[in-house]
Amino acid sequence: SWTVPDEEIQKRRDLRRSHRIFSVDPPGCQDIDDTMHAKKLPNGDIEEGVHIADVVYFVPHNSPLDKEAQKRGTTFYLVDRRFDMLPSVLSSNLCSLHGDVDRLAVSVIWTLSSDMETVKSVWYGRTVIHNCQAMTYDQAHNILHDKPPDEQGKSAPPPLTAGYPVDPGRIKELKEGLIILRDLARKLKKHREDVGGAVDLSSGDLGGELKFILDENGNPTEVKPKKELEIHNTIAEMMILANGYVATKIFATFPESALLRIHRTVEQSRFSDLKDVLDVGGVSLDGSSNMALANTLKKVEKAGAVVNSLIKSLATR
Repeated sequence: SWTVPDEEIQKRRDLRRSHRIFSVDPPGCQDIDDTMHAKKLPNGDIEEGVHIADVVYFVPHNSPLDKEAQKRGTTFYLVDRRFDMLPSVLSSNLCSLHGDVDRLAVSVIWTLSSDMETVKSVWYGRTVIHNCQAMTYDQAHNILHDKPPDEQGKSAPPPLTAGYPVDPGRIKELKEGLIILRDLARKLKKHREDVGGAVDLSSGDLGGELKFILDENGNPTEVKPKKELEIHNTIAEMMILANGYVATKIFATFPESALLRIHRTVEQSRFSDLKDVLDVGGVSLDGSSNMALANTLKKVEKAGAVVNSLIKSLATR
């Protein structure tokens, strides 16, 4: 029965009526921790935002609840159950950005040029948001491809989960936002790979994550790879963008408290198995840097999904 207190709304930027905010998650997802929006501004610029659940409001620093969460470190997902870092009333409800309810968030909002090449301004702050549609990846994918978002005759998911049938009156605006995010994600991904040398080890159409099919007793009977759609990469790129800007802001504001994560340098001795496989295919391995390795892996993408997946799995070892 909790609602956002009026006095808390006064302290925050209220986006509930001014922004069409939505989320995209796996079907049945209960802990919806990130939402986003995107729209064209009257002057032609693009506004894009990422909004993360404001857990700090409910979990005071160094409180008993915070200390217990520190010990657990994360939520653990097994085939048939999960072990929460925080009580489910928080992780699956009050700190989950469910559809059609008001929630507290921490937001990053960018103003971009019309071609999305220039970031004109960035705003960081606490907000109150209203998630207009908690979509699944399939629903968002269907909207982008002008297909009905929902399967006819399919029953609605339980309350407070992702995948509730999409309101037909929202499809047009949802598609407009999704198209902007997709186009921006394509630019960001290309820039990270071509300029930053990021290595893509995803498995493409084969999927990189496994889905377990359970029987009525909760026992696994089948294992299937989850198919990777472009919308998966789109949402991932938005999170990478937000993380990068927040990290930069933290370093600029609290330089003595900021942490820098440095990946280990590439060790040639670790690529012996990968080199043998590539030699058979007539591709020479260059692992002198992340960018060189990324360029090598791009050469084998045309070898087929199975071979591509095998080689990328070897590269992660």
